[in-house]
Amino acid sequence: MQKATETIKQHVEREIFMPEIKGDRLYVALGPSQVRKRLRGMGYGVRKVESAGTGRALIIHTATGGHLDDLKALFRDVLEEEGTESRG
Repeated sequence: MQKATETIKQHVEREIFMPEIKGDRLYVALGPSQVRKRLRGMGYGVRKVESAGTGRALIIHTATGGHLDDLKALFRDVLEEEGTESRG
């Protein structure tokens, strides 16, 4: 029971103190550090890069138009099509 209480407490704290970042999501089949290396100096409206599991990263971005095309082109070899979704 103690473990379940701790998990609920962590979840509640996360919801209170870590609001969800607004933007579109793009999943790629690379680790977050490799994604950051590819993005270094580019920008393209990327707000955050997070781990989405082993060998997978989530790119939260606000890119539109040409910048979105450039961002997708940068990751065309590892882009996961079904993982693209919008929030915010």
